[in-house]
Amino acid sequence: MNFGLWAPTTARDGAFIAQNRNLERKVRALGGKKWLYACAYYTEDEFWRIYDRKRYDGLRERFYAGYLPDLWEKCGLQFNV
Repeated sequence: MNFGLWAPTTARDGAFIAQNRNLERKVRALGGKKWLYACAYYTEDEFWRIYDRKRYDGLRERFYAGYLPDLWEKCGLQFNV
């Protein structure tokens, strides 16, 4: 199942990030994964525990994509606090 929450905001403050982190934890506790079409607020460690780094790196190597930013870097994670 895939669902999303949208609301207008310009805030990327602690409360906004905390709400997103709570949602990510709940989805994970229910056995789900966040789809990465929007910003994610995982730490790098959390991210690679959820998304298979070894398999991902193997695909990057196989398709000569190692020079590109990796998936964690491309998900808007610069908003982490």
